Amino acid sequence: MIINENLGIVYIGLPKTGSTAVHRWLMDMPGSVYANPNEQHDFRVPEKHRALEVIATVRHPYSRAISLWRHAHADKLTHKRGAPRLGLSEFVKWMFERSGESGQGMFFGWSLSRRIPQHATIVKLESIDDFRKLQRLSQVHTSPIPVANRNNHGPMATSMTAIAARMIREAWREDFLRFDYDMAY
Repeated sequence: MIINENLGIVYIGLPKTGSTAVHRWLMDMPGSVYANPNEQHDFRVPEKHRALEVIATVRHPYSRAISLWRHAHADKLTHKRGAPRLGLSEFVKWMFERSGESGQGMFFGWSLSRRIPQHATIVKLESIDDFRKLQRLSQVHTSPIPVANRNNHGPMATSMTAIAARMIREAWREDFLRFDYDMAY
């Protein structure tokens, strides 16, 4: 989470929503500070900053799941937790099975709906044009758009399966509904 009192905003950047690029962009602006320097993906807005405009980025659940899967294949997640290299369906199943009924496990725990306050301004960050919407919201139009974790792996449909899509819809149903994403793949 980044707070910029000069701009009057609190940015909640949750994992796999373009948050790395947004963090780089905001941290280049005077007055930007991490609410908690040890946790850039924190979502709990400090009491003293609740009057500021809260902005959060979201991403289509299918795209987020594929991004998480590709992130895991870069040895950043699954291999640390003992999973072999898996196809997308197997990865989603692996994550899903570790979620438990409480909804607090790995896969359910990545739900955006449960972490973004209801009053937050939501920016769907699916493309560079969407980043320009974020620039308009923050009233900073001249700062260059950062590039981080460039996606050069083609359309999501090449990896998505019916089994993976069903599990993603079940786990992140709230995200599909709250952020008005199409459940078809």
